[in-house]
Amino acid sequence: MYAPVVSRFVTYGVALDPVCQAYADAVWALPSMQAWITDAQQETEVLTHP
Repeated sequence: MYAPVVSRFVTYGVALDPVCQAYADAVWALPSMQAWITDAQQETEVLTHP
């Protein structure tokens, strides 16, 4: 459920306290998260904002 939030923390370089960073690292390392990241990197559709 918090995978998108962890993704934003990583991509925006948000500084986290040690406990939150450990949680974010654990979520980021999950095989399902890594698969989600890999799939996202292969996306070719780009949405433009009007």
